[in-house]
Amino acid sequence: MTDLTAFRSFSTRLTTRMSAAHLPLLIGGVIFGLIVLAAALGPFLTPYGPEDTSLMERFKGPALAHPFGTDSFGRDILSRVLHGGHVSLGIGLAVITISAGLGIAIGATAGYFPRLDNPIMRVMDAGEAFPTLLMAIALAAVLGPGITNVILALGVAYAPRTARIVRASILVLSQQQFVEAARASGAGPLRIIGLHLLPNAMAPVVVQMTFIFADAVLAEAALSFIGVGPPPPAPTWGNIIADGRTYLYSASWITLFPGLAIFLTVLSLNLMGDGLRDLLDPRLKKVT
Repeated sequence: MTDLTAFRSFSTRLTTRMSAAHLPLLIGGVIFGLIVLAAALGPFLTPYGPEDTSLMERFKGPALAHPFGTDSFGRDILSRVLHGGHVSLGIGLAVITISAGLGIAIGATAGYFPRLDNPIMRVMDAGEAFPTLLMAIALAAVLGPGITNVILALGVAYAPRTARIVRASILVLSQQQFVEAARASGAGPLRIIGLHLLPNAMAPVVVQMTFIFADAVLAEAALSFIGVGPPPPAPTWGNIIADGRTYLYSASWITLFPGLAIFLTVLSLNLMGDGLRDLLDPRLKKVT
């Protein structure tokens, strides 16, 4: 009986600790999963198209026919928010893919080859000297408006952040015994980096990608708001907010719902990042 009681007590403490550690990841994952699901199923959730206009339905408030209301052209805000989520989340995914690819390649090269470390990282420092959003605005202005150009601008702008994290991990891992053993066995730099270093350096990169995803969603909305993002009529959350800013007091629902979508997306991604950091970084685990 004593053993059974002790086992139950241990199980309760273990479950509580795991739940507390993984709660942000669980909450963030559920919210983000629902947002992705809604964006993916958007065309099937509403009978209106994102660009369907109806002058008779202009500035209709939230109601059963239009749960999120309509805008100045009579377009259904729910349809535009759902379709805009498809575009905005797609841009965020593409941005983290580009920034991760560039950052991993640059950071691994700088961290493993000492002679290249200083010149490469000085270039990265110069890139980080400018605010990320300001650099993205400048690149988008040079490249011109468009989804592809926004993705390239944001991907390049966020690459130095990823490169610095990968470089720091590679510098530490390069001094480990398993790397020395790989060198002694005749493995070349590419094999050591690809098979031994990068797999062990990916945990902080995965965590960072969630934060960059959130930043990319915000940055895309900001670029669209000031007119250098994806051009209308293709809806994004930033475009919808920009369309509704003139009617902020008379038709606040036009900006309220896309703003709420951005808020929930960023919140969920940051919760997921915090949860992944606690899960993947053993130094943050509490020992009791």
